[in-house]
Amino acid sequence: MTERGYEERVDDPESVTVRHAGGEPAVRSTLVSPTMEWDSERWLVGSRDELEALYFSADATGVDAAEAFLAGTDLSAESVLVHQYRVDECVDWELQRLQWREAEQGPAGSVAVELRYESTERGSDCERGDDEDVAATFVRIPATFERVTRFGSWVS
Repeated sequence: MTERGYEERVDDPESVTVRHAGGEPAVRSTLVSPTMEWDSERWLVGSRDELEALYFSADATGVDAAEAFLAGTDLSAESVLVHQYRVDECVDWELQRLQWREAEQGPAGSVAVELRYESTERGSDCERGDDEDVAATFVRIPATFERVTRFGSWVS
């Protein structure tokens, strides 16, 4: 069986990333319950209630930019995908591409989404250790959805 291609694609999509050192989530939601058993999680923000349910870790970086980004999103025409993931403390993932299509399975309004990142070193003064940060990338999708039923992310 051949996998269906993505119908929509945005290169260099509008996004912003919040980062938190120490392994705790950078962002949480009162409507979504992340667990510490994850390496990556994602959820959609498509309504004012979902937007207002977000809250950031007190010592996360990039919060002001994320709040401005979210405030500038027209939720009647756009959705925001929150992709939260563990990343080496000396590495950034820069979002390069967003792709989506109507999901083959699931209720109406479901989509399959794929994100492609490029991995870059944070700087020569960063000393690699065993520590991981948690980063949350907020990506603006120029469409509205009910839910993401299939998700993939790739890092090159």
